[in-house]
Amino acid sequence: MRILLLLSLLILSAGSSCLDSQTVLPGQLGQITDASVASCLPYKDSDTAHQCLLIANPYQGAARVFDAMANQFVLSPIGYFPLAVASGKAPNQVATLDGKTFVLDPVTRAIYEIPSSLISPLAPMKGLDFTPNLFVLTKDDMGKIWALVSDNFTIIHAVPLEAGAAFSFDMGMAVNLIQVDLSHQYFFVASGANLFQFAVGAIFTAGGPKIPEALVQTSAIRAMAADATNFYLSLAEKKLVVYSTVNETAQGSMTLDAVAQAIYLPGSMAGTPTPCCNGAKEWIAVLLTNGGFQYLAYTNGVFGETQKLFIPDDSGISSFALSNPIKLLGVNATGHGNDGLGCERRLFLVYSGTLLNTCEGSRVVKRLDQMAY
Repeated sequence: MRILLLLSLLILSAGSSCLDSQTVLPGQLGQITDASVASCLPYKDSDTAHQCLLIANPYQGAARVFDAMANQFVLSPIGYFPLAVASGKAPNQVATLDGKTFVLDPVTRAIYEIPSSLISPLAPMKGLDFTPNLFVLTKDDMGKIWALVSDNFTIIHAVPLEAGAAFSFDMGMAVNLIQVDLSHQYFFVASGANLFQFAVGAIFTAGGPKIPEALVQTSAIRAMAADATNFYLSLAEKKLVVYSTVNETAQGSMTLDAVAQAIYLPGSMAGTPTPCCNGAKEWIAVLLTNGGFQYLAYTNGVFGETQKLFIPDDSGISSFALSNPIKLLGVNATGHGNDGLGCERRLFLVYSGTLLNTCEGSRVVKRLDQMAY
């Protein structure tokens, strides 16, 4: 199969003036499992930092890189194929904090750091003595970066990504999701319909954090996000609920067309959000399991007008991919040049097997993993 693909490439490059070194052959992303926004130096002839998406693909043993400022994939030295940043055997999660990017590989049981130069790491930065499952980053009062990593059972490990000893604590029940708020003051753990809120500083106290009383929901928690003021929960009963991080009081709820599998908070990106929903300046965006993408106006505990978008049936994206959204990420592509989008604040819709982007507040999306003509 590989030989046939290479032969096809030679034929295409010889017989078509439309195929150039920036063309990306279809099917090269494979099955995406995670993505994160990072600053990178994607081109050898330039020391200008770009905003990039690092995309985890465990079945290819590598992370792919999309340059959000140039609106194109960073290619391998021979062109045509996306650059593969090898990171262990099966990297399935990627996270970025304070300009540093790390990937988790459950097969080698290790965390790898991907430098901004995008050179494949030769050895893991941190080995683990357990099989990891979930993975998020936070930092302590001294600015040291820590990984919160769950095993396949009930234990969460706080692993320093610099020198230092790891800590662990037992939740006493299965850990389904872990989320850190944008200010790194709190982290949240979901188990079924139970939500637990912790202070990040409690990780480093003697004996570790005490398990708080659960905030019990009416159905299983499927996704969550948090800022310094509120945390947002997507429930299996197709509902989005908002709570205050200060006292865990309800701050509003809304019934959706389908389950929200990814939540985007515009405050996760510096600058002023682009208005949506007929001028709403404050809003939330969600990716739904029915293939929908939705903006929700939200101010002071009140949900307002919505703005819906559905991926067209002729997009070539399978219904399976659209029913499995992975992430909804914001990128500030300042200095993007003339790339056809005409905006700096962009949203990237990451699905299992495909990638799309749009301008923040827009109804038009563009698929990014197709052959360019």
